[in-house]
Amino acid sequence: MPLSSAQNITGALQLNLQSYLLLSSQVKQAHCNVVGPKFLSVPPFLDQVFAELQTAIDDTAERIRQLGEFPSGDVRLVALTDGADALPDGKLEDDLAVEVVIARIAEVVKGVRTRLGPLEDEDAVSADMIHSQLHSLEKSDWMLESVLA
Repeated sequence: MPLSSAQNITGALQLNLQSYLLLSSQVKQAHCNVVGPKFLSVPPFLDQVFAELQTAIDDTAERIRQLGEFPSGDVRLVALTDGADALPDGKLEDDLAVEVVIARIAEVVKGVRTRLGPLEDEDAVSADMIHSQLHSLEKSDWMLESVLA
């Protein structure tokens, strides 16, 4: 794989990594601050989403290393480059917590899909990994949407 192609791929993977890192911290924040009648069901599910994101983070960072680059998980960099809105401070009513996480997942999925297109032809292994990560995120989104139904 030519160097410029590998750099483009690792650049896209780095952006995905940063999105996953920020989303995981927001999911954990929502988990810690949920209140309301769905309290017993929402935090355990958010823990499951968090665990799936940790797997995506590990896999993405390892793929960046396999391609000869070094991943950056510096939270200062993540906060500066993502541009996502912060979660509200303090307690989060259960439905609001779910709505906020759903919205954030949708933002991450949109960004990851945008970066996936160019990778499809250049790096099938990275593209396959990202497809699996998108499947997990979209499944979590669907399950969270069901909480609100």
